[in-house]
Amino acid sequence: MTSSMRPGSVRVQGSVPVPFAPETVEDLLYPAENAPLLDPTLARGYRVPGTPAGVGEQQAFVGLDGTTTVIEIVEHIPGRRAVVRHQSPAPGWSYWSMWTFEPTDDGCILTFANHLDPPSGAVLPPGRAEALAQLWKTSIEKYLEIVVSALEREATSP
Repeated sequence: MTSSMRPGSVRVQGSVPVPFAPETVEDLLYPAENAPLLDPTLARGYRVPGTPAGVGEQQAFVGLDGTTTVIEIVEHIPGRRAVVRHQSPAPGWSYWSMWTFEPTDDGCILTFANHLDPPSGAVLPPGRAEALAQLWKTSIEKYLEIVVSALEREATSP
């Protein structure tokens, strides 16, 4: 797990080796409908009707508490990388996430990153960037564990 920060920005990423091909990992991560398998706080996920598949696609996620979050896919290179921008609720700051899949001889390295950039002139209060980085670090580690477990369950299910 690494974190890299420049003034006003927060970026945290984590990586895990996965004994599955990048396409197999992406097949689990990409459909919004699979989101509840990967996040226990979600009740459902779906592609927003009327949005294109791939770049420009919006995905909505409904939490167990009834809140809805929407992301937009802004970059997608199948089996290599996906970048999403958080749309709603409006974050105010540029907030995006990225998944990369680096092929290896026995699967791939999955890397997940969250990045927050403030608008020009804005700065997080003292200590807030560090607190956010620590929160993201913990959440990314848990997420990657869940992804690996879900892949292993799928591989062993009939």
